[in-house]
Amino acid sequence: IERNPDFATAYYNRGTAYRQKGELDNAINDFTTAIERNPDFADAYCNRGEVWMHLSEWNKAKADLTLAKNMGLDIIASFQHDYENVADFEQKNGVTVPEDITGMLTSE
Repeated sequence: IERNPDFATAYYNRGTAYRQKGELDNAINDFTTAIERNPDFADAYCNRGEVWMHLSEWNKAKADLTLAKNMGLDIIASFQHDYENVADFEQKNGVTVPEDITGMLTSE
């Protein structure tokens, strides 16, 4: 990032590390910067959407997940990379995911 501050993937990777460490505000900031550097970065929208879910920011989560999906990303597969299913996410994070987002993250 220091050598190439416009390299979106560097911010994305650091955001992913922050998310894994539970530093959610830092993760949001880095995913947002990645998106600013590359507005077509579907994975950054998806990961930021997941972080918004951790924060129970449901409208923001739905917006980011929708953008990622509309860009062609398989958001279900991405979500299942981290969680077995929505019930697993809910149990591990002590939240109840709204039905509209559950529908987005569930195979039909």
